Order: sequence, then structure tokens, then C-alpha cells
Amino acid sequence: MSAYHKLYGTLTTTKTSRRILSSHPHRVLSSHLCKRLRAPRAQISVEFIIVAGTAILLLVALLSIAAYQLTSATTDETLAAMEDLTRSIELELLTARSVGDGYTRSFTLPSRIQGRQYTLALASDGDAVSVLTLTTAGRNQSIAVPRCTGTLSPGLNTFATVNGTIRCN
Repeated sequence: MSAYHKLYGTLTTTKTSRRILSSHPHRVLSSHLCKRLRAPRAQISVEFIIVAGTAILLLVALLSIAAYQLTSATTDETLAAMEDLTRSIELELLTARSVGDGYTRSFTLPSRIQGRQYTLALASDGDAVSVLTLTTAGRNQSIAVPRCTGTLSPGLNTFATVNGTIRCN
């Protein structure tokens, strides 16, 4: 079989096709060639769509993983900042208790933690201990602190020890 026949295929010949081939050889050959040339173009189009679709799916997967990692890192930073703030308040209250009567200290709490508003609550639990709860974005951080009366809020706060009792604001 010749290279021409491998590339373009063979034409079957009948009496009708011989007549058409002898009178209009270009029509038969061009029709046959057009059919052979369309197949690779369609295949290339399908392959392109498959490759482009796969690339888009991979991109979406990578973006969702990156968004999850960013959210997780932000949450971890917020929890660490909450813990730092509750520990610093605990340290202030421990200092007020250890110094005793006459201790007065003013300090400022940040208005936001990692760009989020927060609330502070002090709840008494018996005679010697209070529970300090810091809440932001649906997360709570609680810690046991020396008993104190009053409230804490973002901004300026004052601790004073009077008659063995720590008073806030």
C-alpha cells in the first residue's frame, strides 16, 4: 500500500464511482479528503475541552484549599490573641491580690481582637474565685481569676484593692 493510500485511505471503485471519478475526479477526492481532515479537528477540540476543564477543576480545588488554610490561620491567631488578653487580665488581678489594700492600677484593653469586637464577663464562683470569659466571633475563652467585683470592658479599666476586695472600674 502506498503512502498516499495510508494517508488518505483507499477508494472503492464501482461502475458509478469510476464514471464520477473519470468525469469529476476532484469532487470525489475533495469530498473524501474533507471527511478525513474533519476528524482530527474534532478530536483536537474535544481534547482541548477536556484539558481546559481539568485545569479549571484543579484551580478551583487549589483555591478552596488556600481559603481553608487562610481561615484556619486567622482562627488560630484570634484564639491566641484571646488567650493573651485573658492571661494579661489574670496577671493584673493576681498582682492586685498579692499587693493587697491600697493597690490601684489603670490599664487599657484593646477595642478589638484581630479586628473583631469582643465582650468580657466576670462571674463569681464561690468566695475566692471569679471566672473571666472573653467572647468573640462565636468563640469563648474562660479562665479562673482571683475574686473581684465590677465589670471589665474594652477601653480604660481600673483595678483597686479595698479591704481585701479587688474592684474593677
